[in-house]
Amino acid sequence: MNELYFTPKLEELRIGIECEIPITTPDNYVKHTLSTPEDLTRISSSYQNIRIRVPYLTNEQIVKEGWFQKGNIFYKTLWNITMNPNHRIIIKFGDEKRFQGKCKDINTLRFISNLLEID
Repeated sequence: MNELYFTPKLEELRIGIECEIPITTPDNYVKHTLSTPEDLTRISSSYQNIRIRVPYLTNEQIVKEGWFQKGNIFYKTLWNITMNPNHRIIIKFGDEKRFQGKCKDINTLRFISNLLEID
């Protein structure tokens, strides 16, 4: 996996998403969080002209969310995550699989964790 960023689809944008937006030149980006409805509207309305990007999910980001890494599995209480290079993850509670699917970025992992009520 050589690419570090992807451009999210317009329908993937929501309040709370961490992304990077270009400033001054197309190659100069700054970190940004879509934090208000107005911010989301502004980015959405100029989506075709602003090439926002989102970093692909990394091990470091998962650890920063409070997960403990052992090998290529991440643990948090009774939960564990296995991630593969194709942006697919498996989340288990004990031995029971609770989620399996695509998870390209930290925003999606947070969303899935919230739905699964992982603290």
